[in-house]
Amino acid sequence: MEQWISSALLENGICTPGDLFDLEWVAEAFDVKLLFSDSPSFSDNELRVIFINKHLDDIIVRLIFFHELCHVLRHAGDQRYMPELFEEAQEYEADAFVLYATMPFYMFSQLSIPQSKGEAVPFVADVFNVSLDLADQRLEQIFRREMQGDWLLNIVAKN
Repeated sequence: MEQWISSALLENGICTPGDLFDLEWVAEAFDVKLLFSDSPSFSDNELRVIFINKHLDDIIVRLIFFHELCHVLRHAGDQRYMPELFEEAQEYEADAFVLYATMPFYMFSQLSIPQSKGEAVPFVADVFNVSLDLADQRLEQIFRREMQGDWLLNIVAKN
């Protein structure tokens, strides 16, 4: 999924963290309509529309937008009428999508990320306009991937 998101973002000219801040442009790039209203936030897959409550904080709006964008781009059906396990699977995927779409891996190469975690987390949160918790999750995920890659390289080198 991460590679799919990265390819889709790059194909639509979304190359820098700042490109991700204009949610209406991101929505348009994916042929999705974004509407702000007084109603609770939700999406309609068939109509390819995302409704976001206009009274929410910017960081929350971004999280909801990318969560709902996953539903529109990758899911079918109406969750009100699907089995609970299927709905849970869609929600799990949408939550993972948020990590990948708000902080795409290919954008990290453009950054000079501080070495200490205490400095890196707030730096990444600021650059990508996400919560500290989400930045921490993404950095941990990337760190684990790099550690696994190093481990595999050492095994191959020994054989």
